[in-house]
Amino acid sequence: MTVKIKINPEYPHLTRWIQSLPDTFHQQGTLLIDRRNQVRLVEFENQKYVVKYFKKISKTNRFIYRYFRASKGERAYTNARILLSKDIATPAPVAFLDVYDAGRLVHSYFVSRYVEFPSAFDLLN
Repeated sequence: MTVKIKINPEYPHLTRWIQSLPDTFHQQGTLLIDRRNQVRLVEFENQKYVVKYFKKISKTNRFIYRYFRASKGERAYTNARILLSKDIATPAPVAFLDVYDAGRLVHSYFVSRYVEFPSAFDLLN
């Protein structure tokens, strides 16, 4: 297995915790959403973070995300940084982590700071 990881330079102290996500995600924090993806609120070192696990990855996308397109975790991280660069408020992106096995994406995670506001899902409904 190989891992692709990008950690925001403001959060180097979270490296070990982020690297442990594939093994510890399901035992951490409070489950907020469990549908197509899982979202957990996790407190680590007295700070709150939201960790999103993209759990439904089709067989075709497992290959495509490896060679042709950034994973959902990577795109979430990149898009959050773009929004912030344009002064559009969004939770601070902390990291993304992708796990590959035999050239296929098997796990993808996105970590951001927790912000106490209604979710976009709640606002749309």
